[in-house]
Formats: sequence, C-alpha cells, structure tokens
Amino acid sequence: DAYMLLMGDFNDYADSPALQLLEQHGLVNVSKGAQGSNGAKGTYRYQGDWGSLDHIFVSENLANNEHSCIIYDAPFLLEKDTKYGGVKPRRNYLGPRYLNGFSDHLPLVLRIK
Repeated sequence: DAYMLLMGDFNDYADSPALQLLEQHGLVNVSKGAQGSNGAKGTYRYQGDWGSLDHIFVSENLANNEHSCIIYDAPFLLEKDTKYGGVKPRRNYLGPRYLNGFSDHLPLVLRIK
C-alpha cells in the first residue's frame, strides 16, 4: 500500500473523463470543493468565472487520514478584477507584458495528519 500523491495543473476539471478515470482507479481528489478565505472559489479565474484546473489526488490510505485542502488566496496573491468585479489571481504575465505578479493560478494547500 504505497502512499501516492499526484498534484498540479491538470488543465482539466474534476468531472472530466480523464480525472474521473483516476478516481475509478482508487485515487481520491482531496481538492474537490476547496475554497479560499479571501474570495477565491477556484484556482483560476477566466472572464469573471472561477474554475479549478489544479488538483491534488492521493491514494485511499492517505485520504483515510484526517486532512484538509484549501485554496491559498492570501491578499498579496490577489488583485481587484476591474472588469468583472471581485478579485482574481495577481498574475505575472499577460501575453508578453510583465505584470510583477505571481501566477494566473492560485496554489492549493493540503494538510494531512
């Protein structure tokens, strides 16, 4: 029973066939439903809509431990979304233009006890 952890930008949503296949083979998406505490409802925002393309999957033996997963949306990682309202990730680049930010995606944080 190996402890497995898969995480990153899967460029796909949790309900996609590819990610569902991971769950059908015993991995648990512990990031499903993760929220931020400063307004983030996903790991990225596109045209005003929050979405999550970033995921953390763990083996069942890890998922059985007490755990929590959040979107880390500290204020320094966010900026006002002047076009759609609310906040969005403070990105580093917009096309070739350097914006002195961080990323167009927010990080996930998983704590396992």
